[in-house]
Formats: sequence, C-alpha cells, structure tokens
Amino acid sequence: MKTEALIAVKDKQTTPDGSESVEITTRGYVIHGHTDTYMICYDERFDEENTCHTTIRVKNGDSVSVVRSGAYSSELIIERGKRQSCFYQTPYGELLIGIYGKQVKSTVKNGSGELKLKYTIDYYGDYAAENEMTIIVTADGGKDEIN
Repeated sequence: MKTEALIAVKDKQTTPDGSESVEITTRGYVIHGHTDTYMICYDERFDEENTCHTTIRVKNGDSVSVVRSGAYSSELIIERGKRQSCFYQTPYGELLIGIYGKQVKSTVKNGSGELKLKYTIDYYGDYAAENEMTIIVTADGGKDEIN
C-alpha cells in the first residue's frame, strides 16, 4: 500500500569538534509491506544541478537501509547492536565508513509516525561522529503545504 506523505528529516551529527544539525521537509510517500516492513521515499535537492532520491527501508523494526541514488549515491545499513561497512559518496569522492547502530525505533503505521535512529560513524576504523536521525512522516494525500 502506497501512501503520500509529508516527510520531515532531522539529522544531528556530533563530532569531537562540536554539533551540527540539518533539517529538511519534503513530500514523498510510504510503502507498507508485510508485517513490520515499510519504505519511506523522497527526493532531496542539494543545489540547481544535484538531486538525490532517498529510499529508507525498515525491516522488522531493527534493521534500516538508507539508499541514495543520483548525484551522491550511497547505502547506509543501520542495525541495532551491529557494525556495518558502507560506501558513502560525497562531492569530494567516495569514503568507506563504518556504521554502528545504537538505536532503531519506529512508530510508523498507515503512512504516519516516527522513525528514530542513533548510530556512530567511523572512517577506516577511526571514530568520527555520533548521529541522531529522526524522520517524521504524516500521511496527507498531498494536501498540506510544506512550511
């Protein structure tokens, strides 16, 4: 079942040098599968020429993959209590990063709810940052305006 939704993504990254937060609000959709499996899909525009399509796939409430395709492609896998090695593409090149999942919590049902992720990032084995990502989806049938 596919549900149009308003999607708000809040990402906070804390490094030894301080914290930085990014927030976006956009339109997208939620696709519900069987049991506790669903996908959140949306597009991000970085500038006039660079757009990425993001698909967040949540499986059984404890495993999440964040796949970006387009200008900067990547796939991050976040599993509670596990470390995954992932390639992450930036405007400056590709990095091999480690993702250790600390928390995956989902209340998304029928196209609305919240997905919270907490994880650490390391570059080639050296600690780099702690991330907290919150994704709020609100089923709206494409009716509401984006603030």
